[in-house]
Amino acid sequence: MVKPNSSNNRLNGEKLFQIISAIVIPLVIAVATIFITIQQNELNKANRENDIDLAQKQREQDLFLSNKTREQDRDLSSRQRQQEQTIADQLRQDTLLDDYIREISQLLLSFNFTLTRIVREYIIRPQTLTVLRQLDANRKAAIVLFLFHSGLLSRGNDPISLEGANLDGINLDVEQDWRFRSYLLHLALPGTSLVNASFRNRELRFADFRFTQMNNASFAGASLLSAEFVSANLHNTKFSEAYLRFVDFSFANLTDCDLSNKQINEEILTLADAILPDGKTLGRAPNIIVNGDAELGSTYGWQLTSRTNITAIRNTNKTNETYGEWSFEVRGNGTQLTMWQRIDVIKYSNMIRQGGVHFVLSLEATPESAKVRISVKVLDSIDYELRNEIQVLSKFEINGDYIKALGFLPCDREARSIEITVKVIGATKIDNIHGSIEHAGHTVN
Repeated sequence: MVKPNSSNNRLNGEKLFQIISAIVIPLVIAVATIFITIQQNELNKANRENDIDLAQKQREQDLFLSNKTREQDRDLSSRQRQQEQTIADQLRQDTLLDDYIREISQLLLSFNFTLTRIVREYIIRPQTLTVLRQLDANRKAAIVLFLFHSGLLSRGNDPISLEGANLDGINLDVEQDWRFRSYLLHLALPGTSLVNASFRNRELRFADFRFTQMNNASFAGASLLSAEFVSANLHNTKFSEAYLRFVDFSFANLTDCDLSNKQINEEILTLADAILPDGKTLGRAPNIIVNGDAELGSTYGWQLTSRTNITAIRNTNKTNETYGEWSFEVRGNGTQLTMWQRIDVIKYSNMIRQGGVHFVLSLEATPESAKVRISVKVLDSIDYELRNEIQVLSKFEINGDYIKALGFLPCDREARSIEITVKVIGATKIDNIHGSIEHAGHTVN
């Protein structure tokens, strides 16, 4: 028989379990629901943020692509405009060049035309300078060639002056082939700017490049026989393999030029007062007097009144380091000595014809009480005397035991030879008889 208390306890336990189940299960369900809801919200939030991020990136990518497309369109448009402007500018320059050549050609070929100074200076020159200012280097080169072949830039034909013209960068190179060598003989471009210009392998004999600005130019392989570069700025200009026989570089700036020893010592006519390639040393005009310093160890080259009164002797006690190993010794106390020689100056004829050239002469004698003089006779190509026995010494200085006499004489344009006569009284030694042909800018010192 079951006890009542036991039955009641079981009933009470069941009720308690039911009560707890009724409370806990909904609570668990509620907690689970809340947890799931929170998780779902977090997931939804992450999805939203991811969607937003993807949308932002898509917008940024779309904006980037849009901007890039616009930039490409702008660049393409800009390049098209530049190309159109370039084409238009090229057409404009072609038109300018064609019109200029046609107008000058018509002028030169017009009936009864005479190329007077007024036409050159007041019609052709200003028109040419105006056109050159509007052209590129290639078309400027075409203008130079046209004018040269028309006889307007040849120094033998009274050329037009392009002084002040900017011809920088023109290229007149030709191939290094003697069969097709292109001649620009007597080309005259004095006073122009020819920076970075190039004349490689050109025939430029007797060309006139005086007073030009020619930094970084090139004459490699060119023939420049008797060309003139007086007072030209030739800094870093190339002369490799160029023929420089009788070229005048007086007063030129040759800093950093690639001149060879052969060109300097055997070919170039004069480097008087030029800045040499080292950028420091000033050049000196060569001595046109034969054996003026007795360094041949004889009186070779001189005509003498009496060969018994003068001889070349070796110096034993040099009082000045500028004196060489030899000097002329005069025998006989108080003896008057006359020595002379005729000098051919034909190789200077191109320089002389330009005018403004001097004969510069000097000598030294000892003792300081000696009386010295040099006279000059100037002759033309048929030995006609242009100047007869002109005394040139005008300045005297005492240098140790020596008296140094200096002077100069303007050179006639027709001069082809000179006769120099040296007269001394009371001298025991004569040395450093020096004569040179130099531009008038030279100062006797």
